[in-house]
This record gives sequence, structure tokens and C-alpha cells, in this order.
Amino acid sequence: MVQDDKPVGYVQLRNDFWRNTKIRKLWVVCPQAVGAYALMLSWCGDDLSDGRISDDTARYALGINDEILNALQDCRLVDHDGDMWTVHDFLAVNRSRDKVLAAAERKRQRDREYQARKYREKRGDVNPDTDSVSYDSRARLVRESYDIVRARPETQNPEPITQEKEEELHSSSKESENLTADDWAHTHAGADTISRIRDQYPKLDMRDALQAFTTHHGQTMKPPGMWERLFTGWCGKRASIAQVPEQHKHQHTWACEHTLTVLGLTDRSQVDDETMREACRIANQLNERENEP
Repeated sequence: MVQDDKPVGYVQLRNDFWRNTKIRKLWVVCPQAVGAYALMLSWCGDDLSDGRISDDTARYALGINDEILNALQDCRLVDHDGDMWTVHDFLAVNRSRDKVLAAAERKRQRDREYQARKYREKRGDVNPDTDSVSYDSRARLVRESYDIVRARPETQNPEPITQEKEEELHSSSKESENLTADDWAHTHAGADTISRIRDQYPKLDMRDALQAFTTHHGQTMKPPGMWERLFTGWCGKRASIAQVPEQHKHQHTWACEHTLTVLGLTDRSQVDDETMREACRIANQLNERENEP
């Protein structure tokens, strides 16, 4: 999210914040320190300081006195280093300054491209059905970039990585990481989801849908799997409102014309008990062949 060209950071509190042992202890020892802790979190998010706050800022801008600072330090919620205070585990649950700035720049670039495309459409220089971002290509580029990084030799004789191992490594590194909608859209999983939905709704303006989706959710952080479900539902709802037809993939069966053609038959009534098993086998082969990447 950008306001007046200034990237705005957001901080998170876990749902179980209220029952955290440190917080409950602090509430008994020095209740004001809980509010001060929230102020420090908010300031760090607003200033994009990666959890660092100067002693002067804490004392004179936020009005936190020695008693409160000592209570926070005793509960190990903050650390004191010279004239700076550091909020414990700030970057473990919040995005760093670099990530916020990078996301803001991507959004600005996407907004510029979106406005330019809308302008060209208004002038009649663009066909909306053909001149749009190919998310199939985008997904392929993401995979290729990932392959390049993975292929860099870390040792003299690197251990070969199978496709199964690659998928395991990729999923384990991303599944538990909370991302914004914009960051998710730039991941391997995000590109694959966008490509899948684009195949499902070929006439849906995917660029516009993604733009609206990321703008709506702003800097909200969620796991990749949740973003996939939300974006799938988002596109389905937009397609329903705009009456965009869903493209259903043909599923071969023992009685479909393709299977009958392979068997040299013209009507399903010609399939008897003896040829039924062969018809089912052929249908399965046709489905597997079309599902191959």
C-alpha cells in the first residue's frame, strides 16, 4: 500500500498475543508497558526500521519512561544496544524494510502498466483478448529462474536434485512463510495459480482481477495456500458477475466419441462387455496424455 508515494509498513500481533507468558507477566508487573510495546511496534512499522528504535524516540516521541523500558527489557520483549532498542523477533513475523519497498515498487510498476494498457484500449490500439500478460509465460519464467538458482554449484560435486526433491524443497520453504498478496503473485505457486485460473476463464481480464485483488488486500499477510484459495474464489466471483463462461476440460470416458473412434466404433451401443474394459483403458490413456505438462 502506498500513500503519498510513501510505502506504509504494517505490523502484526498473533492471535494468542493476549495469553503469551511474557505479556501476561508484563500486564501484572507494569500494565503501561503493554501499551508501550504496541506503540514501539507501530512506530517500527511506520518508520520501516526493521524493529529498531532509538532511545530518544522511545523516550521523547513515544513518552516511554525508564520504569516501562526496564520492564520491557526484563520480560525480554526488547533489547538495549547502546542508544538503540530492538524489538524481539520483529522480523520473524513482520516484513523487512527492503521487502516493503520492493513490494511498493512492484505495485507502482504494475499500476503504470495497467494505466498504460487502459489508455491504449481507450484509443483502440489494444485488443483486450490478446494483448494481455501471458501468465503461462510468467509461470515458465519463474520456474526457469528457480532452476537457474538451484543449478548453481554449491560444492565441487553437487548432489543431483530430482523433481520430487525440488518440489519438496520449494514447498517446504514457502508453505509456512506469510506473504502479501502481491508477493504471493510473484512466487512459483502464485504464477501457477494464475495460469490455472487463466485456463479456466480464458475471457476473464486476469490483469484487472489481479490488480483489484492485490489492492483490496494491501499488506495483509497470509500463507501461500490461503492466497491461492482466496484468489481462486475472487476470480470465480468476478467471472460470475461478468458472466464470463468457464472453460470445462473434456473428460474422456468409455462412451465418448474419441474413445469410440480409437476402437473403430460409431455408437456407444456397439460397446459390449468384451470391449468395455478396453474402452475404459483407452479413455484413461487419453486423459493421462492430455494432462501431461
